[in-house]
Amino acid sequence: MAIHNTRARNILKKVYEKLRIYKLKIIAEVIYRYFNQDKKLKVFYRYKNTQAFLHPLFVRNYAKPPINYTTKSRAELFHWWHSCDKDIGYKRNFVIEPIDHFFSVKSVWEPSAGIACIDETKEIYQSEYCKKIIVSSIGQKNIFLYYCPELKHKLELVYPCCIPRIEKDLKIEINDDVIKYLCIVSDFYKKGLDVVIDAWIASDLKNSEFTVVCVNIPDEYTVLIQNNNSIKLLELPVGADKEKELLYKEHDIALIPIHTDGTAVYIEALEYGMPIVTMRSQHSSSFVQNSNGFEIDVPFYFYDFGYGYEWKTWDEFFEKINIAKANKEFQQTIDDMKSIFEHIEQKEGLLLELKKNSMELLYEKFHYKHRNKILINIYEEALK
Repeated sequence: MAIHNTRARNILKKVYEKLRIYKLKIIAEVIYRYFNQDKKLKVFYRYKNTQAFLHPLFVRNYAKPPINYTTKSRAELFHWWHSCDKDIGYKRNFVIEPIDHFFSVKSVWEPSAGIACIDETKEIYQSEYCKKIIVSSIGQKNIFLYYCPELKHKLELVYPCCIPRIEKDLKIEINDDVIKYLCIVSDFYKKGLDVVIDAWIASDLKNSEFTVVCVNIPDEYTVLIQNNNSIKLLELPVGADKEKELLYKEHDIALIPIHTDGTAVYIEALEYGMPIVTMRSQHSSSFVQNSNGFEIDVPFYFYDFGYGYEWKTWDEFFEKINIAKANKEFQQTIDDMKSIFEHIEQKEGLLLELKKNSMELLYEKFHYKHRNKILINIYEEALK
């Protein structure tokens, strides 16, 4: 998810590369795929050849694949995730799951670089080799239609892989005494944790608690947290999966502030059947689509329609965020979040309803079996 220590990960990655462990992993996987490949659907699927530390979403995709994928040399169809392998390119039949944005296929970083290659990006998607474009949320689909409405016939909505961590028939229990919120973020500034803390402190709450997991909270907010008995601050070390699992099970509602993007944090919360309170972003509406939580509007977010025009770089975006906050442009977001906190506490039976709805959303739309069924249909159609 969003908790990691970048420095530690980079050190471990260098050790992997020094010892060439990643090459052994690749060789072993090629051998496994050769003897276990699907004989009918010859599809190759990989994120990066030498990726020692996989994205949380990709870990799930590998854990619960729809078919036994084949090797690169035997593939008749390539399922690219984010972008293609350079040795293959986009000149073989493929389906693409861009994940981040419309311009992911070009592997660009800065927004201005994406806008600069918009024609090349459209050519890739419109080519005869591109059989389907897998979008992971309603918001992402709308972004694709904004940049290139001609792609409508190629777009396929396939929600990210969710592996339930809670049984469907498990009786949902509510602690009537205290409503416990959990907020796990990797970066105070990029995720907008200040908005949540400001809203929490301004709220009139009597039976709610808030656990924050973050590593770079500035001193001024650390003091605010320490002076508020309803907020608890924690840090999770790298690899503390059991501790994180316990946190999810002990809390009622996931708070997901966001200025950029963060699909993995939504997935983790939903896997535990948690209601979600979040800020508008590319994927947010899909994760609160059946009254299992609340999406709070914001003036803008990173992949919003000012991307590449109003902010041409990451730095410009965060500068714009800081100016907007200084000008109180996020005050309405704070006020709306405050109202939601108070509403959840005051409306009898609401928390139970939210939890039931999250469980339904998890099992009816986001369960990996639903994703896999759609993917198999996509593969079969592309290989005709």
